Amino acid sequence: MSNKKAYGLDPGTVFFQVAEQKKDGEIDIKTVRNAFVEIPESEDIEQILQQNNWQYIVDKNHYYIIGDDSIKIARMFPGKIEVRRPMQDGVLNKDEDKKMLIMASLIENLIGKAESEDSVVCCCVSSPSIDTKSDNVFHKNRLDGMIKRLGYKTKYIDEAMGILLSERPSIKNEENIKIPYSGITCSFGGGRVNCVLAYRGLQVIGMSTSRCLSKDFLVLTDNGCKKIHDIAIGDKVIDISGSFVSVKEIINNGNRDYLMNLELSNLSFIFHKMTEDHNIYIKKDNQWRWVEAKDIVEGDILGEPVVKYDGKGRSFYYGFDKKNKKALRGHRSRNLGRIIGLFLGDGSAIFYKNGQGCKAGYIQWTFNANDEKLIKEYMEIISSYFNHHVSLNNIDNTIVMKLHSTSITKNFKEKFYDKNKQKICSIPLNMIPNQMAIGIVQGLIDSDGNLNNQNGFDFYNTSLNLAILFHQILGRFGIKHSFMVREPRIGGINSKGIQIIGKKDCYVIKICGFPSSLLRLLFNIEGNGIPMQIYNMIEHKVKKIFKEKYFDDVYDLSVDSNHHSFAGVGCLVHNCGDWIDEKVAEQTGTPLSQVTYIKEHKLDFNNIDYEDDLLFALDVYYTNIIEYTFKNFCKKFKTVKSQFEAPLDIILAGGTSMPFGFQNKVESVIRTIDLPFQIKDIKVSKNPLNSVVKGLLIQAIISQKKLIKDDIEKDLE
Repeated sequence: MSNKKAYGLDPGTVFFQVAEQKKDGEIDIKTVRNAFVEIPESEDIEQILQQNNWQYIVDKNHYYIIGDDSIKIARMFPGKIEVRRPMQDGVLNKDEDKKMLIMASLIENLIGKAESEDSVVCCCVSSPSIDTKSDNVFHKNRLDGMIKRLGYKTKYIDEAMGILLSERPSIKNEENIKIPYSGITCSFGGGRVNCVLAYRGLQVIGMSTSRCLSKDFLVLTDNGCKKIHDIAIGDKVIDISGSFVSVKEIINNGNRDYLMNLELSNLSFIFHKMTEDHNIYIKKDNQWRWVEAKDIVEGDILGEPVVKYDGKGRSFYYGFDKKNKKALRGHRSRNLGRIIGLFLGDGSAIFYKNGQGCKAGYIQWTFNANDEKLIKEYMEIISSYFNHHVSLNNIDNTIVMKLHSTSITKNFKEKFYDKNKQKICSIPLNMIPNQMAIGIVQGLIDSDGNLNNQNGFDFYNTSLNLAILFHQILGRFGIKHSFMVREPRIGGINSKGIQIIGKKDCYVIKICGFPSSLLRLLFNIEGNGIPMQIYNMIEHKVKKIFKEKYFDDVYDLSVDSNHHSFAGVGCLVHNCGDWIDEKVAEQTGTPLSQVTYIKEHKLDFNNIDYEDDLLFALDVYYTNIIEYTFKNFCKKFKTVKSQFEAPLDIILAGGTSMPFGFQNKVESVIRTIDLPFQIKDIKVSKNPLNSVVKGLLIQAIISQKKLIKDDIEKDLE
């Protein structure tokens, strides 16, 4: 007789579990931590691994320690070896190139190859997210391929349904008759929370959770700003530290009917639309902190990170000298900044055919003929910096300054125009030294600015990206300013007697009062040795908060940063979907592996030491995730309220529900929520880590019996 096997398989974000029923009826559960670390290769590495009896995988001379041993290694070398995970947010980790290798090895090690065609594996997947369109199709099919490759039939159910099958909650109807497999079950996993409402074993509601931003939310990148739905993987965005970090994933989080909209007093033309639970960085009581959008009030201060010079890129390549066969380079100086600023404002890179029919080029800048002092100043700056002759032409009371150099023209064309022939500054802000940054602002004002009636400066430009460059540099030096937009308007008469009619919005930055005096001081004093105060945040006051109709998709980004954040124009937001462990690690500066250890071994909600920052942070983020989950579950429940008048059990399980006092924690949070149903009892599974996988095994056995029955009926036919 063939050996027919039935397994329950729970590939959780944090733990990987397999359940099997033995011949004596006992259930055997194997649990492996779904994590790994990579360790450097050495001559005796394999001998060391075998001596310590560590589980490991070898792939092309790379060694990966898997399971619980990986956490031990990471804790032994905090900050040097970090834990990696094949899964993230309940699905395969798109940004982990070793995910298939690790997952396939874990699965085969745990269940082996099928010995019968009627062997079955029941696996769980996350329920549909209430606020995301990210689905499980890719994850499920990849997982399915790994299991079927070993010869098994497969069955899939929602994760929280596994808890329902193993814990068997019930309700009583009006006749006081017990109705089994009816109630609410919640699986608190490392990646997300899954909830199910069921009646007689039939799933009525299934949901999981996440948070996000409107599709037109403006994100700051190293090449200006982009709408979040136009961001590409690999783009560089700004995190809380003011550093550029790579985008790992763009997440479409589904359709929303309403969003919160934040209007800022000094940035009123840019709206910041997001879900009410999205975390945003604000200054309150003189302290910076993360809060949900719904908790922001008028007058709160939002923070936009300042990008500071990181010391890289001291020279500037501007062309190639073919005659002497050498690159042309200069210092990233104040004068270079002025040249670039002037070019971005009123410059052009022009190519033409010379007398020999060859392609040639020149850069030109235009001036009002009355600006004699400015013309002389720039003529000296440009000719000196490039060591090249500069010519002047007077055309209809406009002075055109030209630098004839095909190589320099080509370089400026590549560096300062985008693919749509719009002006940009392709030099990232972190590679612009302070003196060069001041020069760029000075050059932009010389070309597109003027003195205002308050003896300050006004800057005008139709490019939002150039206006943001100007805005960010001012923020670096703490120079306060207003930032607004002006609709297209009718201008003067050009040299050909034609009326100038504007077609684009014009962005206006105004600097008045003391900030303008500070800017003048920066203009008038040169030298890298001058002490300057460099700021970390540009502050924006919230003018107005309102909820508005949206009816469109919302988005989020996953970024390659331990800070888990990215900057919009005027604000800083937290990227969604991070584990509690990650958020606590970020807020406390504790290595992730140590946070995980404290959470699993020392956290007790009945006895929180609020003087301990780490324990306090764990308490805060647990409260946040519980509240968020049940508030959204209540919204879903209201659609089926009439079918469930009887009090319901709530069964809690999953690795994140394991700390002492979790049941009491959930009860205390739920008391603050207006529930649309009555609660009979709140219970934590006797074994929260095994509850899902036991239910999966029950479903696998049921599916296997059906297969065998179908085979017998076919034989009888």
